[in-house]
Amino acid sequence: MFKKPLSSTKTSAPLRSSDRRKLKQRVVQAYGISPELGDLLVPEGLMSQKVATYTNDPGVVYLSSEGDPLWFTVGKGADDLIPTVYTLWKKFDLLPWISTPAAVIPVLVGGADLMIPGVVQVVSSPTVLPQQLVSIVQHTVGSTLTRGPPLAVGRLAVDLNTLKEGAKGKAVHVLHTWKDHLFDMGSKADPPGEMEIKEDELGGEDTPKSEPAGADERQESVPDVVATDPGGTNGAASNALPPDELQAPASAPKSKPPLRASRQVSDMLRVAVLQAIETKLASLTSASFPIPASTFYSSYILPFRPAVVHKSSSDEQSPPSSYPQIDVKHSSYKSLVAFFKFLDKQRILSLKDIKPEPLVMSVSATHPDVIAHRPYTSLRDVQIKEEKREKREEEERSKVREMEVKESWKPHAASGSARFFTEGGFDSSALYSYSDLKLAVNKYVDARQLTNPRDRLYVNVGTDEVLLSTACAKGEAPENVEFLKREDVVRRLSEKMQRWYEIQAEGKDPVLKKGQLKPISVVVKVRQGRKASTLVVGFEPFFLEGEEMADELRRICACATSVSPAPGRASGLEVLIQGKQIKAVTEFLLSRGVPKKWIESPAGKKSVQIPVVLASLSSSATMTTTAVLFTVPYAGIVAQSIPSCLADSFYGIFGQQAVFKPTDVVCVTRFVQGIDNPPVIVPLPAGDDQLVWIQESAVDNALRTTAYDAQVKDFFQWLHADGTVVPPATDYQTVLFTPEPCQLSPSCTTIPHSDPPSSPSQTPSPPTHSRRFSRATGRPLRSHPPPSHTSPSRTTLSTTIVNGISMDRMRKDIRYLTNEDGTSGIESRNSFANGSRVAAAWLKAQFEDTGASCELKPFLVGFAPNVVCKYAGTLDTESIVLISGHYDSRGSFGSSRAPGGNDDGSGTISLLAIAHRIKELGLKFHTNVELVAFAGEEQGLLGSKAYARELRARDANVTLMIQADMLAYHAPNEPPQLGLPEYIGTPEVAELVTKVAAIYSPELTVGYTAACCSDHQSFHQQGYPATQVFERAGPIADPMYHNSGDVSDRPGYDFNQVRYVSRVQFATLLHAAGFELSEADD
Repeated sequence: MFKKPLSSTKTSAPLRSSDRRKLKQRVVQAYGISPELGDLLVPEGLMSQKVATYTNDPGVVYLSSEGDPLWFTVGKGADDLIPTVYTLWKKFDLLPWISTPAAVIPVLVGGADLMIPGVVQVVSSPTVLPQQLVSIVQHTVGSTLTRGPPLAVGRLAVDLNTLKEGAKGKAVHVLHTWKDHLFDMGSKADPPGEMEIKEDELGGEDTPKSEPAGADERQESVPDVVATDPGGTNGAASNALPPDELQAPASAPKSKPPLRASRQVSDMLRVAVLQAIETKLASLTSASFPIPASTFYSSYILPFRPAVVHKSSSDEQSPPSSYPQIDVKHSSYKSLVAFFKFLDKQRILSLKDIKPEPLVMSVSATHPDVIAHRPYTSLRDVQIKEEKREKREEEERSKVREMEVKESWKPHAASGSARFFTEGGFDSSALYSYSDLKLAVNKYVDARQLTNPRDRLYVNVGTDEVLLSTACAKGEAPENVEFLKREDVVRRLSEKMQRWYEIQAEGKDPVLKKGQLKPISVVVKVRQGRKASTLVVGFEPFFLEGEEMADELRRICACATSVSPAPGRASGLEVLIQGKQIKAVTEFLLSRGVPKKWIESPAGKKSVQIPVVLASLSSSATMTTTAVLFTVPYAGIVAQSIPSCLADSFYGIFGQQAVFKPTDVVCVTRFVQGIDNPPVIVPLPAGDDQLVWIQESAVDNALRTTAYDAQVKDFFQWLHADGTVVPPATDYQTVLFTPEPCQLSPSCTTIPHSDPPSSPSQTPSPPTHSRRFSRATGRPLRSHPPPSHTSPSRTTLSTTIVNGISMDRMRKDIRYLTNEDGTSGIESRNSFANGSRVAAAWLKAQFEDTGASCELKPFLVGFAPNVVCKYAGTLDTESIVLISGHYDSRGSFGSSRAPGGNDDGSGTISLLAIAHRIKELGLKFHTNVELVAFAGEEQGLLGSKAYARELRARDANVTLMIQADMLAYHAPNEPPQLGLPEYIGTPEVAELVTKVAAIYSPELTVGYTAACCSDHQSFHQQGYPATQVFERAGPIADPMYHNSGDVSDRPGYDFNQVRYVSRVQFATLLHAAGFELSEADD
């Protein structure tokens, strides 16, 4: 009757006290029990719930306060109160019982009726007539004195007192069983242990009610003892659970172990009582008593017997898997009443000896033996553990399999994409996944040798007419797509193809449709009267029906729902749910197998308190959003699989936030739904408005000064002043402070020594996270570096030149730039600080003193200028070899001090040392040489970006660029090192520098570093061959990185290390540019 889920259930309601008393009186009269037992079987706090079976038969279920169903009625106007197995476990003999083999129980649970051949024992009673309610218990093999707990309830189909051996037909019409859907409404507790059988309960020995000789064998022949009725209420045998999936509870061992001494069994039973009192009974309230003796025995003694019983010498031959017969029958007491009287005499419990059954009135949790008892692992503990395991397995089995959504693309002749597939020899009528498109593009590019020789991630699109027409968007100039990343080629190809999708759901045929699949939209809207409603649209492709969804959500949310045509759509429905129900709707959709990424709702985009302010310096009051800038914590994104549409738009790591400026909003939306730490998304205004990024976060208030707070306030006011700044192109001006509070001491660091690379993705190889070139170069990349200096060889003259670099000069210069000598007054070289202007003027004068032609080149209003110094070439007046560093600095948050001794004062003094050596020797270069000190590096490479764009705009031929950034810190217990960029830069230039280092600075150990994003990146983005030299082959280790303690007079600051790396930079310059000495020096 309950083998299938109930077709409907109403909300349960507490039973009034008067109704509960009437129900109790009905039970007392119908089953002939005492009022005390009536209170136990019809307890206080009872609730009633109207239900309907799967055949739509109406009924009422009465539940305990814990939710266990205790009684039920079935049928219109039915008056019979039928006990559930939960009730029968409290009073085993409430109904006459019939035993059946253990192998039959799972089949009964599956919906079968009990047949006469399956009856092993029956109770001796004159009332076992047709239609009588009986309980079905599991027969205990090898014992006629014990029986298992009731596991099913039904009505007799025959008069068992008239049965003969070999009779056929149904014995019991089963109404309710252990583990059916009525049972599952409750706590799903395990059945209690066995119960001894009184001799007057058994029938005569000349009927099949007594145990037949072949009972053991009959347990193996289930089909002969159960019946099925495909058209009836019990269902078919095919629906029954197989025995290996649903095992009846083990109530007795299959082999009979040797008996233990009765005294030893008695002691074990007594210890089981102590265990039950300490672990369970002591926590029960007084309302839980009295407890019938049989219930106490089955629920609080048998389950608390030890799970592992140590064998005595007499037990050595017993099977290891068998459990000993520890029960009252094998104890010295022989009867349950005698055992309880013994416990009452010892004051362990209080017993009331009444008829028909004694009652346990209370237990003594303060008894000395209870206090001294040492708990052990009981059978109940093992059962609970097994129950949890089964529950986990059941939850795993009940999980709805997530739908599989496959997106695909088909070539389209009208858009021009079909030509690519035809020319490439691919099937122009097939459907392609995105990975298939990547494979097709790679094959096409490789077959026609379109890979850019300087950077294999880029494709020379402009040299292939078919690929150029495929990659060009409508109205786009071909020169803008002359060079593209492979990923961009794939994306542009997919945009010109037809979109298709296929959805596969468990139990349903796959559906393949043309068009772009859109996520299910779940939004909350506030309508008239400030009433909020949740609206769901777009669910039809996912095998969901509007009416069914509305009914389920009405039940789940307990509120009104409605279904109507979706507004603004040619087809489809809209489900409305009263109230803000986004969480409930999302959980419902997930339970139906809809993947999370295909559910679009504000609940998936929780706002995060990230201390970021974005301000626009636009003079226009009206702005139109055309793109977005979003940030997400670096730690939350580093483990994600970043799509190419974001990797191409990666802007940098600012204050532990990964910053992107994507143009593909759909890509952003899908990516955001899949990360645990949602990002902050900020719309960007249209046009060339300059954006200013300001970051602040928690800081030690001792580091904040009134002057600093006033400066920040003034800066904000300046930002909002209309017309203050003329927006220059599309760059970003950045005022950036570290997010950690930091005191000014060498022990304070703003990054861990295992600092991760400043890229959200470590694969593929360079330039993984740089943005694509700002503009097309207009011509193929030159062959860089020229063959004349790709294989340097050692010369005595070059060695003499580079070995003459002076450490004394470098020490003097850095002490001036950091104001450690007290002469410059430079407190900070932050690009916005006055000290950066002082440093720029001083650097210009120093370089000009070496014979260079210098210029201070502004690039953004408010920033210190770049210092660009040139040495004219004597033979090649067009090519340029450029070496650089950046002279701007950063300090601790809230501190106006930013000495920048290592970052990047060390790179700046390297340039000065090389310039002074040029002057000392009167060097003349064959090619134009530029020494550049950049500003704005700490704010996003702004100075170098501006200058690299300027060089590209005038089509300058930069044959080599080397940036020196952080050269001075020598990590303890490590050799002097030279780090080359692992991710950004030209591999051939890094190889050249490696060879030069081996010749001119053999003291250095050369390797790769994940530290990145210095000014060489700006030149690499413009297509120029570039690399960086760094102090360490590995992550940043300098504890004073971006710290106000970054001075030269501290442990770890090594001028020898600076000198070694300077030699490499200088020697590479000499080989790349070519040189000659003045006649005087000759």
